[in-house]
Amino acid sequence: MVLEMAAHEYYDDYDELNKDYAMNILDSYLQYRGDDGRPSDVEIEYDDEYDIVRIKANIHYLGNDHTTFRM
Repeated sequence: MVLEMAAHEYYDDYDELNKDYAMNILDSYLQYRGDDGRPSDVEIEYDDEYDIVRIKANIHYLGNDHTTFRM
């Protein structure tokens, strides 16, 4: 999965590129979509050409129980 967002939107909430922050964004995104996939191998990068933050992750579905979302 690749999730892209405007850099200013990312930096409104976070002060640095960080895998924990990226995982938080992915968890929120998947929860919002009602998706029970589980992300792994998360990478985050800034693309200065387009001024976006790009989050990449593998999403796993097979062999897992439905994800219990944190509130």
